[in-house]
Amino acid sequence: MKLLDILKEIDNADLGKVVFGGPKDEPEFAKMQGAKPGSEPNTPEEQKLLKALKAWVVSPKLGVKDLENLSKLIKVAAEKYPKILKPKTPNGTPLFRGLKNASPEIIDLVKQSKPEDWVYNKGMYLLKNPINYTPRSQVQSWTTDRQTASGVFGPEGLLITRQSDEFYFNQDIFHKLYGQREDEVLHFGVKYDTPIYLGVIIGTKLTRKFPKKFEKISKDVQDTGSEVEKIYAK
Repeated sequence: MKLLDILKEIDNADLGKVVFGGPKDEPEFAKMQGAKPGSEPNTPEEQKLLKALKAWVVSPKLGVKDLENLSKLIKVAAEKYPKILKPKTPNGTPLFRGLKNASPEIIDLVKQSKPEDWVYNKGMYLLKNPINYTPRSQVQSWTTDRQTASGVFGPEGLLITRQSDEFYFNQDIFHKLYGQREDEVLHFGVKYDTPIYLGVIIGTKLTRKFPKKFEKISKDVQDTGSEVEKIYAK
């Protein structure tokens, strides 16, 4: 990246003293930063970002392109405005992403696995080793709430990782925009520096597709020494 482009991004990342502090914004956004609601009008970049987030909560398909285009701005600005643009939970917190439909890659991964590659825990079969995960979208939603990920978004299974500097937005932002708590954070791009693990929920199509394999996995095994258990148990 050219120096001029970097300086331009840094300049665009100046969102004033308060992010989303305009008079028509949710007052909680300003309060999260210790500021008075309506104390500062939004910059054009803030308006674009807020519009993209509102579109995302209606349907990710509506907001994904704009959020992708704003991802560099978000990453630069997050260092200056962590109370809004970074998760409120500390790095290392378990994160979950639901699987509505298992991709051909995940089906093949389960097919090639052996019973001893799995461990049972909390109503799920968990692969002990990380998987190679390439999302279809440039923006992915994760949550710190396992029940939300499995019950609302993941009828087939879960992807599990730990929060790092790769994840963005205070969960309370989405809480206000959705009108309900989903404890959501976002990841940009299709590459992850943190390991990704796979969990398959008992009784789903995946377990029915390979019944003999999963029948051999003992429900009494609680392998707390494995990496996946270290992630999941916290």
